[in-house]
Amino acid sequence: MGRLARLELTDFKSYGGTVTVGPLAGFTAVIGSNGSGKSNLMDAISFVLGVRTATLRGAALRDLIYRPPGGAAGGGGGGGHPLRPPTGGSDVDSDGSGGGSDSGADEDAGTGGDGGDGRGRGGRARRVAGRSAAAAGVAAGPAPAASRAVVKLVYANDEGAETTFSRTVSARGGSAYRVNGVAVGVDAYHAALAEIGVVVRARNFLVFQNEVESVASKSPKDLTAMFEEVSGSAAHRAAYLAARDARDAADDAVVELHNKRKALAAERRQYKEQEREVARYEALRAQLAATQTEGALFRLYHLDAELRRLDAETADLTTRLGAATAAADSSGVAVLRRAVEAARRERTALARRTARTESELAAAAPREAGAAVERRLLAGRLAADQAALDKATAEAAAAAAELATLATTRSALAAERDSLDAELADAEAAEASDPTLAEYRRLKAEAAAHTSALQQQLGSAVRAAEVATKQHEAAVATADRGAHRVRVATEERDGHAARLDRLAASISRATAATDRARAERDQVRELSSRSEAERASLEAELRSVTDALGAARADAGESAREARLTAALASMRRLYPGVRGRLAELCRPAQPRYRTAVAVCLGRLMEAVVVDTAATAASCIGYLKEQRVGTATFLPLADLRPPPVDEALRQLGGSSKLIVDVIAREPDVAAAVRYAAADALVVDTLDEARALRYGGGGRRIKVCSLDGTLLAKSGFMTGGGSVGAGADGRRADRWDRAATEALQARRAAALARLAVVGNAATNRARRAEADERLAAAKQAAALLQADVAAATRARDEAAAAVTAAESALPSLQPAVAAAATAVEAAQAAVAAVRTRLGAAEGTTFGDFAARTGYPDVAAYEAAAVERSGSIREKRLGVQKRLAQADARAQYVGASGVNAKVTKLTARVARQKAAMDRLDADAATAARRRDELTARLAAATDAAAEATKAVAEAEAAAAAAATASRVAGEEAAVLRTQLAAVTSRAATLRSSRADLFAGCRVSAVSLPVMQKGGGGASRKRITERLSPGKKKKRKRRAKERAAASTGSVRRSSRRRVAGVAGEDNGEDKDASEDDSGGDSSSDSGSGSDGNDSGDNDGSGRSSDGGDAVESSRRSGRASSAGGASASPDADADEAAVAARDAATVFDYSALPRDLRSAVLSETDRAAKEAAYESSEKALAAKLENLAPNMRAGAHLASLQVRLETLDADAAAAVKAARSATAAYEAVREARISAFRSCYDIVEAAIHPTYADLTRSPRFPSGGTAYLSLEAPDEPYAGGIVFNAQPPGKRVYDMGALSGGERSVAALALLFAVHAVKPCPFFVLDEVDAALDKLNVAKVAAYFVRRAPTVQTIVISLKDAFYERADALVGIYRDRDLGSSRLATLDLTQFAETPEVVGGGST
Repeated sequence: MGRLARLELTDFKSYGGTVTVGPLAGFTAVIGSNGSGKSNLMDAISFVLGVRTATLRGAALRDLIYRPPGGAAGGGGGGGHPLRPPTGGSDVDSDGSGGGSDSGADEDAGTGGDGGDGRGRGGRARRVAGRSAAAAGVAAGPAPAASRAVVKLVYANDEGAETTFSRTVSARGGSAYRVNGVAVGVDAYHAALAEIGVVVRARNFLVFQNEVESVASKSPKDLTAMFEEVSGSAAHRAAYLAARDARDAADDAVVELHNKRKALAAERRQYKEQEREVARYEALRAQLAATQTEGALFRLYHLDAELRRLDAETADLTTRLGAATAAADSSGVAVLRRAVEAARRERTALARRTARTESELAAAAPREAGAAVERRLLAGRLAADQAALDKATAEAAAAAAELATLATTRSALAAERDSLDAELADAEAAEASDPTLAEYRRLKAEAAAHTSALQQQLGSAVRAAEVATKQHEAAVATADRGAHRVRVATEERDGHAARLDRLAASISRATAATDRARAERDQVRELSSRSEAERASLEAELRSVTDALGAARADAGESAREARLTAALASMRRLYPGVRGRLAELCRPAQPRYRTAVAVCLGRLMEAVVVDTAATAASCIGYLKEQRVGTATFLPLADLRPPPVDEALRQLGGSSKLIVDVIAREPDVAAAVRYAAADALVVDTLDEARALRYGGGGRRIKVCSLDGTLLAKSGFMTGGGSVGAGADGRRADRWDRAATEALQARRAAALARLAVVGNAATNRARRAEADERLAAAKQAAALLQADVAAATRARDEAAAAVTAAESALPSLQPAVAAAATAVEAAQAAVAAVRTRLGAAEGTTFGDFAARTGYPDVAAYEAAAVERSGSIREKRLGVQKRLAQADARAQYVGASGVNAKVTKLTARVARQKAAMDRLDADAATAARRRDELTARLAAATDAAAEATKAVAEAEAAAAAAATASRVAGEEAAVLRTQLAAVTSRAATLRSSRADLFAGCRVSAVSLPVMQKGGGGASRKRITERLSPGKKKKRKRRAKERAAASTGSVRRSSRRRVAGVAGEDNGEDKDASEDDSGGDSSSDSGSGSDGNDSGDNDGSGRSSDGGDAVESSRRSGRASSAGGASASPDADADEAAVAARDAATVFDYSALPRDLRSAVLSETDRAAKEAAYESSEKALAAKLENLAPNMRAGAHLASLQVRLETLDADAAAAVKAARSATAAYEAVREARISAFRSCYDIVEAAIHPTYADLTRSPRFPSGGTAYLSLEAPDEPYAGGIVFNAQPPGKRVYDMGALSGGERSVAALALLFAVHAVKPCPFFVLDEVDAALDKLNVAKVAAYFVRRAPTVQTIVISLKDAFYERADALVGIYRDRDLGSSRLATLDLTQFAETPEVVGGGST
């Protein structure tokens, strides 16, 4: 484990300035008198380790800043006073000079406790506080108020690496955290502490004053709360309570919903019986209304059938007449001829534009090739110059480094020379004051007088030696310059040789490029020939495919609206990945014979667009609205809920098959196919279809024969032999477009391939470009050959220079040798003269040497006289080296390498600028070439299109002239036929209006088809008339009915009903008929053929008409008397007549046998009498019934409530299960966290307590254990702590003495510390309640723990702290007004171990 190395406090509470506590030992005791600041040290440790301010005995963080006695009230042990803003000075830096140096002026450093004065135990006390003020000479008195407080804690791990944690509080109350000097947030700070084992929330490193007594007095519940905080299970408390409440609430909700459902079920049974009575009444009333309507529709049907036939014939004749009239118009021929002339002019203009572009492109190619060659050559020169520049730059750097070295050497030599000058002056002064030297000089003068000739010889010999030395140095310098010239010439020669090697490689590449260009040119020529042949073949195929498409009229078969929708669908596929395509594109009949039947059954949904989700459908609808391209139906696969297939329909036998079984589709669109086809059947013949629909039990199924005849669920029949000419026929033909689409694909592929192959002009341009590349490659190779010749000449010249320099180099060595020999001879001559001179001087000096204690005069001179001479010789050597350094610096400075760098830099810059200009020109030329190429391709394509357009325009003009002549003849015949049909239709419409008016007066409600959009929706609509209008309309209707045959009589009890088609013109039903017409004809009899009443999965109703019954007229008073005729009434009657003529009736309620044949007048009269008799019988039955008409509404409301209640119950059960699961998860998490802590403490409490209570008498110590009051949910009960002191029986905490409780509480705290162990443990006066024996036991326990857990204890008992490894004494410095401390290392004082508490200390 690591250790808390030291603590640094700056202006914290009572500690003014910077105070360092440490180094701290394994067992450190903090002592001091009351009020000295011991607890403030505890607060400092708590503060830096992130403990909350509330535990630091201060109201706010700013109260932790030091305040001198004169500044604000207090500042001592209490440490917390209101802050007063400072009036001057600056913030105290946490790294300031608080340490100072050791000083003996601190006389009170060791007065706390029994620590003495710091000298009583060896005099090696280390004082670490209060020294900065004494060292700086600060006068006694209060220090200025601090602006912040800083506490640093230095932690050292087992390897000795230190981590610094610091926390700062400013005068404004802000707190800042740092780890190793780096500012961090509080979470990161706590995380860094956790890495070393310090858990701030659990406070596993700290025991405050009186906390031991608090633990000792805790009840079992309080112990449980403490364990919850330590284990972290308290964090789950809120979630546990919330989950438990949620579980109970969910269970209550399930029970309450179950009781509500039982009450609603009983009420539903009562309303169901009433609903059945209403159903019987409604059935009778519906039967009566159907009988009345059927009789009225009988005659109207036959009239409308004839009118539909005449209207269809009229529309056909009108269409044919309009087409013939338009075709006969000759103005279109003139327009086509003008179009031919315009196309020819456009073709000529495009040909001229193509020729101009080709000429521009051919002219631009040579210039671009020349520029490319010039750039490659310039790039080669730039690379060579750049390499030379790099080399020169390196040489300049080396020269500068050498000059710097020489300057440093010269400075050192100059300093040495000055030092020798000073020594020489000192030696000469010493020589002048020596009496022996005076005698020596006298004798020396006498000897000089006798040896003057020898002195002159010696001077001459010395000067000759100096001259020889200088000549030798000059010869050596000359030889060095010769060697330098050899090196320079060799480097230049090698550079040229390397350039030749690079040029040889470039020539190889250029030759290879020439070969590649030649091969590419040959390949381009070959490809051009092949592309010409392929172009001719593709153009022939394109003409063939175009002719085939023209014959099939594939391009004209698609309307403009369909084309826009198709394009929009393609765009939506690109924009929205969920768009699959039209249903007809995603499926097809499994066999061709089912094609018509499948088209009829799918109806308009064939064109529906299949998408993945409703969100994609909404996006597509928004896109269609934005583009204004029309409307479309969308089938979202994710939201479709098609009904399950009735498997019984697959067992009907015969040729019947489900439509979904004869449709081939992908599995992922099966839901859309089932939705569109529903349970429809397909059979081979119409007879089999009739047998299935009308035979047997009359199953309400939808059946379609192979010829397209459809028998709807409602019973009516439509389609048949004419289906091919209608919308269903066009849908069926959709699957025949495969061949046409294949032709279109072939045409698109041919056009795409033509675009790839290109035109003749493009091929010519490619050939010209290949020729230009070959010419450029040849030119580049020739230029490189010229560069090789120039480089070869330069290399030969450099080689000659090397040879000349090397040949001159041997002639320089003899001069050097001769100069060296001359130097040696001169030095020998000097030695010989000196020898003779010494012999002559010996005669003069006599016994001087003996008297002075030297063997001879030369020894005396060497020791006493020639000291200054040796200094002069040294100075001469220094001066010589200084001159050599100056000469070398002058030579290096004159080498000219910097000028060479400058010259090469300018040349490289010019070449780079030229390269940039060439690149810009090349980019401009490339853009121009691309522009010309694009223009040439566009012009060529446009010319081809123009040629094609001329041919098409000429053919269209010829065909239009012929068609105009034939159409004029046809138009005359059609006008005659149209007049006859129109007259017959007018007669029938008059009869129909009379019959309709009679029905309105007789109160007959008729189902009508409401026109709107592309289809028709059916609604039963009523019209309310004023009393005057009713009388007038009734009178006129009677007059018409009297004139008509077979008037219809109805009961006067029925309300007056009419048709208000225009008032509801905007009302559209969501379902549309499959054919899209306003009315339909039955195959064979001209009856209504719409099958919009089938519930086939697309939202259509199943009652054959979605007819809405007229609402019953509430009591409305009518005014007395009738209204006289007026112009307004006549206008109203005209409007009503117009609406009546435009009304389309829904005949789906009319039996098919009455629609399948034309009846005689007798049969019609008999049928009308039968209708009237049936109506009277049904009216009598209705009068005998009195049902509760609101029973159904009540039952529906009740059913909704039941369904809502069932859904709520299911949701409540699900919620209850989820709440129970959540509760169990939180409960397990809380128990797991609690048990993980409790198990560790339970295992550690007995060994810890036994270790604390050991003694020689009781070596095993006491016994302690924990028990849970609620083992299943330990946090719900208490924790019982029982302890058995040595020699006593088991007691709970309340039965122990004060000291025993404190020891037991300490054992519990140490056991809790084992849950999240910290490398150090700080305790504040935990021995306060212990007697001397228990204090010794606890101290011995701390000593035993010291190697593994560092313990820092604040104590006032000498029996405790005298066993510590180190003491920290805290005292109050009254002069400075702050706390100071001194530390004492007790490990250096060896004591005889004594046995205390079972261990040795």
